[in-house]
Amino acid sequence: MRIIEISPQVDSRPTAPGKRSDAIYAVLHDHLTRGIFSQGLVLTESAIARAFGVSRSPAAAALEKLAQDGLICSFDGRGFLVGSKTNIPLRLDLFEAGLSLEADKLDEMQQRGWRDRLYPLVERDVAASMAYGPFQIVGTSLAETFGVSRTVAHEVLTRLERVGLVQQGNNGRWYVPRLTVRDVEEHYEVRSVLEPLALVQGARSLEKEDIKVRLDRARSLVARGTASSEAEIVQLENDLHRDIVLACSNAQFRQIIERSQLPLIATHLTFERYLNDEEILPSAEQHVKILEALYKGDDATAAKEMVHHLQAALVSTVKVLEASVTTPTSRIPSYLIQPQQG
Repeated sequence: MRIIEISPQVDSRPTAPGKRSDAIYAVLHDHLTRGIFSQGLVLTESAIARAFGVSRSPAAAALEKLAQDGLICSFDGRGFLVGSKTNIPLRLDLFEAGLSLEADKLDEMQQRGWRDRLYPLVERDVAASMAYGPFQIVGTSLAETFGVSRTVAHEVLTRLERVGLVQQGNNGRWYVPRLTVRDVEEHYEVRSVLEPLALVQGARSLEKEDIKVRLDRARSLVARGTASSEAEIVQLENDLHRDIVLACSNAQFRQIIERSQLPLIATHLTFERYLNDEEILPSAEQHVKILEALYKGDDATAAKEMVHHLQAALVSTVKVLEASVTTPTSRIPSYLIQPQQG
């Protein structure tokens, strides 16, 4: 059986950039208030990101906060000036300008950035592997695979445990349980109750044009009678179940739904049957009905069609899960190993 490889998706709700921006802000604030940076020094997002080893997002947030404090100001050029607009722009490497970072603090910040980038990748790999479990997930191998510290690897495992993707045994080892038919039935039961409600809430937060774009994509697939690529199937799922459902205003709904979606959507997309038009088209047609109702503002019909869609998905997912499936060893991450018996 051939397995679909899923491209990583960007998490729209990052967990820690705020903490990184606070750390950057504290360092720069200290340098500015102590007069280490010369008046007129230009501070840019890219320069700060390079110096601290982070992305531009926390760098931008730190600069904005410093501007609000009145320690830096915007000017005609790119970035911010230290002091006031009357100062002559001075462009220097930040370390040349006097930036001093303690090695342990810089390493901590970079490791924190790794946690943000690493977790979604591991989460998706683990969720997609559950249909072939159980596995033992080895923290040291996880750390070595991605070149991070054992502390970061342990924090990733702890987060995976919180969402129910891994379990820690009495022996202290971490395990990925096998996804059973009963698990699938329970997850779909949760989704069938909450996703119709979340769907309506989420749609209300979007512009009609946003829904129309997703509707057009689903209609295009149905009109062609086949998916043009694996990525198109991933997009079809994300358009409805993530971009709209998880845009709902109820934070508790989002948390519970996402926990039930994770093992199902990843498994749903790994089976070869999703390259089969006989399986793809009915699902796409159901998406069209749901999106058409949302576009027309017919919430009741949209919710009803979502229930029908999830019930159909349950039947097909159980059918495939019960089939004899050979573990695709070439696609199982190296940090997942078959647990020893006994």
